[in-house]
Amino acid sequence: MLNRAANTSLWAPVRRELLDGPISALLRYALLLLVLCLVGCLYLLQTNELARLNERTLSLEAKTTQLETQNLTLKIQLAQWNSPGHVRSEALKQNYVRNPDVLYVNTSGATNATAGLPAPVGQTAEAR
Repeated sequence: MLNRAANTSLWAPVRRELLDGPISALLRYALLLLVLCLVGCLYLLQTNELARLNERTLSLEAKTTQLETQNLTLKIQLAQWNSPGHVRSEALKQNYVRNPDVLYVNTSGATNATAGLPAPVGQTAEAR
């Protein structure tokens, strides 16, 4: 009977053949190629993600510029509409006339002097 040494394993000759033979060099090159391909794929994925983020940033900047221009246009329109000249011209277009006499109506029972209102047209403070 053949006795095997206690410290040698059954796979030792196979392992030695794989590590020392011509196939081991091929496996090393294949493993190196696989690692390089994985690194290349990761690089391409990151580059693609960066390009997509750059495109999104550019579209958001364009939209921001458009909205700022629209906001400025609306501010100009609001200033024009609130100007006294525009209000006057719109009132004339709609046949409104300016009332020269200002009428104050006192509903609280207090006099104009105690309410802090100006005297009616044609009256002085003493004539009230």
